[in-house]
Amino acid sequence: MSKVIVNAPTQNKEFSPDDKLGKVIPLFVADWLRHSDADYIQAGAIDLWNNVLAAEQTGHTAESYDRMSRSRLARKYGSSLLSAVRTELPAYVITDTDADFATWSQGIIEKSVERGTLRTESHDVYICDSCDATIAEAAGPCTNGCMSCASFNVHIEPRPVLVSTVDEVAERKVDAATGTTHTKAAPRQSIVNRRRLNGIGLEAVGFEDDVVDPRVGLGMLAVYAASLANADQVDIIASRATVRQNMPYFYAAIGDLSEELPRLSVRGIAKAPVDHIAYLQDEGLMSPARYQTLVSSILPPALLEMKRDMTPQTLERLVFSRKQVKVLQKDI
Repeated sequence: MSKVIVNAPTQNKEFSPDDKLGKVIPLFVADWLRHSDADYIQAGAIDLWNNVLAAEQTGHTAESYDRMSRSRLARKYGSSLLSAVRTELPAYVITDTDADFATWSQGIIEKSVERGTLRTESHDVYICDSCDATIAEAAGPCTNGCMSCASFNVHIEPRPVLVSTVDEVAERKVDAATGTTHTKAAPRQSIVNRRRLNGIGLEAVGFEDDVVDPRVGLGMLAVYAASLANADQVDIIASRATVRQNMPYFYAAIGDLSEELPRLSVRGIAKAPVDHIAYLQDEGLMSPARYQTLVSSILPPALLEMKRDMTPQTLERLVFSRKQVKVLQKDI
């Protein structure tokens, strides 16, 4: 079985990898696995990024938001950390706003509608008074307001929405992908159409101003990466704490189409003590060369193996000799 390894799509917010190591650790873990496991077929890194971020889009047009997103990525890849550690061929970067990905995904969505996995139904929903976006089912309180324009002025009305059902079948597929078993909740419906400036458009299925819920799009982005590489399977690197948040919505939206697409599997990783890593750097206790070795070669296998989040003490044992650890501990 041919496989590719990717990171779970990272949110393209305003940050630098030089200051926020934790956000790019999955990239380094994927790099390490790609070099260590001959089953992964890609020659270079495939990096996935999440650009469809509602809170970041306020005040933008689709064009201005796209320019900002591309500028942010350029700055990230120009950071000292990524420039120093990733010295091989440039990564193949895929975002959930790429036109080719949107076209591919629209085909999947249309098939799901044809098969009845996605359905248009009339529901009582919260509607934004300012931008007319559908916000959420009216069964509970609307505590967060409109994610599209940040307004808290809403009303309730019946409106057609595109829905999927997160049921036991979807949850079992998540269990298979993650290698875990969780207590099953009662089946629940999820609204798939969301108002965003960009993403996977839903015009062809009757929702002209809306796109696919990004929680669905993130799983599709990983499968799309595997399709581009003609791979049978895609493994994604994700924090064990958050790995199950989006996947049920992905499987609920595509239904039995998952059997026709590359298999999705998750390689969960423990959380690294990034604040302590920053402390060691700030105090001059770790050289730049040692830091680069840490993120590229030392942390990845340890985070893959550990069942619990890494402690500062474990980090020190990995980075320093016993003598150095004793000296360090006296100073803390």
